[in-house]
Amino acid sequence: MSAPLLAIRDLVKVYGAPGAPGGGVRALDGVSLRLDSGEMVALVGESGSGKSTLLAVAAALEPATAGRVELEGRDLATCSRSELRALRRRVQVVFQDPYESLDPRQTIGDIVAEPLVVHGLGGAPDERTARVRELLAEVGLEPPEFFLARRPAELSGGQRQRVAIASALATGPALLLADEPVSMLDVSVRAEILNLLARLRRTHRIAVLLVTHDLATAAAVAERVAVMYLGRIVEEGPTRAVLAAPAHPYTRALVAANPAADPSRRRARDETLPRAERADAAALPSGCRFHPRCPRAEERCRADEPALRPLAPGRAAACHFAEEVARG
Repeated sequence: MSAPLLAIRDLVKVYGAPGAPGGGVRALDGVSLRLDSGEMVALVGESGSGKSTLLAVAAALEPATAGRVELEGRDLATCSRSELRALRRRVQVVFQDPYESLDPRQTIGDIVAEPLVVHGLGGAPDERTARVRELLAEVGLEPPEFFLARRPAELSGGQRQRVAIASALATGPALLLADEPVSMLDVSVRAEILNLLARLRRTHRIAVLLVTHDLATAAAVAERVAVMYLGRIVEEGPTRAVLAAPAHPYTRALVAANPAADPSRRRARDETLPRAERADAAALPSGCRFHPRCPRAEERCRADEPALRPLAPGRAAACHFAEEVARG
């Protein structure tokens, strides 16, 4: 097997003092994930599961407490400042809120050109302007000349997110980290932005790690899905296989919480998302951290935390009864 583009190995991120009572908040607790060139993987879970923290650490925007993040075989923690700067050209982030991520004082042309200026790319000013026009056209903002001198406040939310994507593409990245890129947009334009990301992935062989709380979004564009709960990945595998037959009770509950394609389908009682409150990441329960909400929990679940273990080629789940859950 060839080396992955992005390899996350046993990643831990603790906020607060690890020596304090409770050991701080473990936003990430032993997360491992790989992403190959040209692949789109969706990271799903409820708010507070650690998805956005994982992206921030993977982008070297925050340091890891333990574990490794490797990009094209290079451990980000051991890179010099100049090496990290070069690697950052290969990884770009598309943030959730296009109303906040774009500088309202800059023109659209300046926003898209800024990565080229920062990294010394694009040649002379007129060549950079030509490149900006190409990027705007590529993300569907045409004619480009109409947008160059405008400011973010003059654009719709969907147009702003296209500007953010154009800016992220400017350095020729190998990896896009997309943090809920459509959650702030009108329903009518969400599919357009997702289709744009899917097209860019195909045409440029860009890998995309897509954070979303919406399984329908994951199902629409991602080849693989990783499900997070309280700082850990509890299930991963091919998107269609995972959503068709979830092997973890939490994944099963998330699938059941989405509107059914067939309204006449009656959900089993144990499919609904449990009403018990999610555990506090600063005071995790013993054993399986999902057991307080799990309708199948037994004494073993309260005592022993299950490891993420293979179920089938490309599939894994962290549940003592994964095979039984998948069978329904």
